[in-house]
Amino acid sequence: MLAALRGWENTRRGPVKQTSGRVVDRNEQVSQIRLLLSRLDDGLNVDAGGFCHNPTSVYADPDLAEHERRAFFAGHPHLVGLTGDLPEPGAFLTCDDLPTPLLATRDDEGRLRAFVNACRHRGVVLEERNRGEARRFTCPFHRWSYDIGGALSVYPMPTTSVTPTRPASA
Repeated sequence: MLAALRGWENTRRGPVKQTSGRVVDRNEQVSQIRLLLSRLDDGLNVDAGGFCHNPTSVYADPDLAEHERRAFFAGHPHLVGLTGDLPEPGAFLTCDDLPTPLLATRDDEGRLRAFVNACRHRGVVLEERNRGEARRFTCPFHRWSYDIGGALSVYPMPTTSVTPTRPASA
């Protein structure tokens, strides 16, 4: 919102107001943000003093949508829940709102963990429920199991190896 206001510029640290070629310090930014928010609280219009015209095609462009998804989701932390959503060891919740489905848990030491909600063997979803309690997450396809910390704990025939054989020379 603030970056859309006239005189504001997006930077790696967020919107920064440009005035006479100098960057306004953080305290000034906070002051201006509080002023804008107070005007909104008072029901006053805090528009940018102009109009922004976007062609309607940008709202239905799948390439632009994919570009925005990558720009927003790649390399940034995202809120998938609150600590209170995982009150005890074994509590879990799933998140399908991001490009990669996540499974968040609280482990036995009380730490929050998150990992991809898919079996690394064939990519099948491990947990279908939105939330609950579990000690293990088992793939329904080949029964690979993961503990509440996300570590692979059970998989069939872990020590099986195949020795190639060659036909006898003639």
